[in-house]
Amino acid sequence: MAAPAHASPQPKVATSICEQGDPKDDHGAVTVRAADNVEFEAFICSTAALVNVILTDPDGNQHKLLTQAGVSHAKVTVAPLMPGPNILLWSYTFASDPWQDRTDVNVNGVNQFRSKNAGSKPVDRDFIHIVVTP
Repeated sequence: MAAPAHASPQPKVATSICEQGDPKDDHGAVTVRAADNVEFEAFICSTAALVNVILTDPDGNQHKLLTQAGVSHAKVTVAPLMPGPNILLWSYTFASDPWQDRTDVNVNGVNQFRSKNAGSKPVDRDFIHIVVTP
């Protein structure tokens, strides 16, 4: 028997911030201009985490951009960006499992990279190349 024509639509299931948005990964690299504003943003769902973010510049120098414990959200400007290949590395150490995370890299307010993960291992980590042109 068909559902009556006046049946109301099923309500949408709410999703966490970690499930929102489509993943974007342009082969693990983002190209930016030296004057661009680059931001890293992390969302942690179902638990809290220790968030570490490190930038390695073209000369191999490491710059600790962020270390925050017990958070579900972290955001930091990625600087100093030097011309050439830079590597942005992040890690999350989770307080409990299961967990979800979403990582965004935005350039001038526009999302250029997004990864989403879920699991039960105590640590998640990843990196992206940021190529800076003059």
